[in-house]
Amino acid sequence: MINQRILFIAPSYMDLYKDIIKEMERQNYVVDFIEEKSFKDDPLNNRGNKRFGKIWVNTSDFEKKIDSYWRSVLNEDRYSYAYDILFVLDGQSLRSVVFEILKQRNPKIKTVNYLFDSTGIYHFEQNFDNFNHVFTFDPADADKYKLTLLPIYYVDESPCDHFHYHIFGMGAIKEDRYRVFKEIVDIAKKNNLTYFLRLYVFFDIKNRSLYRLRCKIYNLLGLDSISLEAIDSEFATKQTISPQEFRTYTYNSDVIIDTSAVHQKGLTARFMWALGANKKIVTTNRAVMDNSFYDKNQIYVMGEDRTLENFIKGAYEPNKENLEIINRFRIDNWVRQILTFE
Repeated sequence: MINQRILFIAPSYMDLYKDIIKEMERQNYVVDFIEEKSFKDDPLNNRGNKRFGKIWVNTSDFEKKIDSYWRSVLNEDRYSYAYDILFVLDGQSLRSVVFEILKQRNPKIKTVNYLFDSTGIYHFEQNFDNFNHVFTFDPADADKYKLTLLPIYYVDESPCDHFHYHIFGMGAIKEDRYRVFKEIVDIAKKNNLTYFLRLYVFFDIKNRSLYRLRCKIYNLLGLDSISLEAIDSEFATKQTISPQEFRTYTYNSDVIIDTSAVHQKGLTARFMWALGANKKIVTTNRAVMDNSFYDKNQIYVMGEDRTLENFIKGAYEPNKENLEIINRFRIDNWVRQILTFE
């Protein structure tokens, strides 16, 4: 039997696509990869130059530019195959011309989309009719567009011997994330618990007085800002870690801290990796309580009416019934569900 050939289009964010390619190849698919291309002046991009720059964008000219880009890419020799499957993660700047070209080569091509992001980030719904099946991590999008809800995958890892933490958490610096970390550390220090908590600072401050003034203005306008207190805290770092390193820390810690965006209901990759590792999780995402695998002995939602300190210190024994549910999200099963539309 000839192995099926997949055209895989995905963002390169945090190299998550590499996990998926590795698993697809392990399942004997032949995979060709195209990195998702994002344009700030894309009319379907809800971020980018939304407020100012986009008023100057000629939509017709932009669409011609995008169509020309995709024709050029798909006419390269390395992408000239009659693909069996088109698998797209997110799909920013994807246009109908992609489907037209691929269907000309193979009218029976199967097309599938998985959304790591939500339609609040990008108007992915513009392409839903071009796919045979669309999966999403976001329950709001699943309800709104009648999509298949499927949380992000996890990868099995083995703990190492050279370090261990009671508590682990890391993410880009945000004020609400800093407040959560600060509360967690107070508990850790009180109980002599080891922790590795880091907030990645992705910008530099040249003038602290001007930055402090800007924060005050943002606060008056009701906009998010990051305080100097957070930037000067013990958590702040300029160093990032790879997804592989993140998973290593997860498997070598007892409690994982998950902080998601206020508007986000979909479960983060850090949450799913902790879930797959059978770790206790402290999260700010209240929507997790709607999932069939929710277990209050494993998951603490910030703000709920019980003691966080007792949760962090307490023992946890994995629920066997939950393990069967969670196993569905292991990367081999996750990939299989998507590529067979189950």
